[in-house]
Amino acid sequence: PCKPRPWYAKAGFDSQAAFAETDPAFRTVRSFPMIAQKIVPVAGGRGVWTFATTFDFPDSAETHGRLLGLRFGHVGQVFAVYLNGRLIANEGRSDETGVVFDRTLRKVVFPIPSGVVRPRGNQLVVKIEGDPRYPWTGFYHRASNQIGSYPELRRDSEERLGLGLVILYLAMGLYHFLLFYFVIFCCYFFFLQSN
Repeated sequence: PCKPRPWYAKAGFDSQAAFAETDPAFRTVRSFPMIAQKIVPVAGGRGVWTFATTFDFPDSAETHGRLLGLRFGHVGQVFAVYLNGRLIANEGRSDETGVVFDRTLRKVVFPIPSGVVRPRGNQLVVKIEGDPRYPWTGFYHRASNQIGSYPELRRDSEERLGLGLVILYLAMGLYHFLLFYFVIFCCYFFFLQSN
């Protein structure tokens, strides 16, 4: 099993954060959630942060012929994800005044193009932009981030339990609606005797 990796964070964006482990501008973060403003405070109504980590892809992992994916437990508000210098995801939009289009996502899986992951020395860099006062700017959920088989990560990220409960709720609502709708047409309640 893979062990959690330390992440490194700093204010501003640096797509070439190759030496984040030794750069004193980066702060080390060892656990989630990683709320950007709490880790690296910035002033104003707009913040930009760099989050980076490195990892080795296990030799035992079969990568030949499989589509790989990257799953985040939560990421927002505006973000771009770079793996080994290649942009693999870009969500949301901002300008110099702040966030224009918010893309705070939970349990999101992005496909990794073939040939991007190397056996050793992979670097994952995430550019986060957002309102520093907004508590969900960054990685606010404790859920783990993973790299693995894209179809398996997608299947694991589905909200099956939530969907099942919604269907159950709708079925019970429909049952009660029909029950009380047909009670209106029943007249036998008027013929009850009371002694």
